[in-house]
Amino acid sequence: MKNILIKKSKINFSKIFDQYLRTIQIPVLEYKQDDFSLQYRYTNCVNSFNLPLKISFKCERWIKPTEKWQTLNLYPEGDNTFSVDENFYIKINKVAN
Repeated sequence: MKNILIKKSKINFSKIFDQYLRTIQIPVLEYKQDDFSLQYRYTNCVNSFNLPLKISFKCERWIKPTEKWQTLNLYPEGDNTFSVDENFYIKINKVAN
């Protein structure tokens, strides 16, 4: 089934399957936020875990977290409330800047 899904979608879900079917670890999205940027990464996950994530941050958008910190640049005006779509099985942890 895994190979059929990968072939049909043309997306490699191998690490996502490894994470959710072969471990009991729940991935953690760690993030830091200030007025100008949102930084994020995955922890508590298998190597090379790469589940795209739907977030709301000024608007709905998709991000592609990995184990390395990534940055989304922001504009200081407006609502900077950050949230993750509740349909994703992950934990969220805000870390100090």
